[in-house]
Amino acid sequence: MDLIKICLVALVSVSPVGEEIIAIPAGVAMGLPIFIVAPVAAAANFLPVPVISFIFSLNMDYTIYLPRGRY
Repeated sequence: MDLIKICLVALVSVSPVGEEIIAIPAGVAMGLPIFIVAPVAAAANFLPVPVISFIFSLNMDYTIYLPRGRY
């Protein structure tokens, strides 16, 4: 089942370091072609970005604004 292997590559590449160091070599070692593994790993690596951006946008009301000027 190649779909399970592709999902495993996507799951591993969600971590910040997992894409280049772990997911792409592991996908190739599992027998998947590199032209499928690399885009899947890159796309899965970008998945946490909207979630993190949304969480940070919720917390903007609670941030401390520093005064502008010379420090």
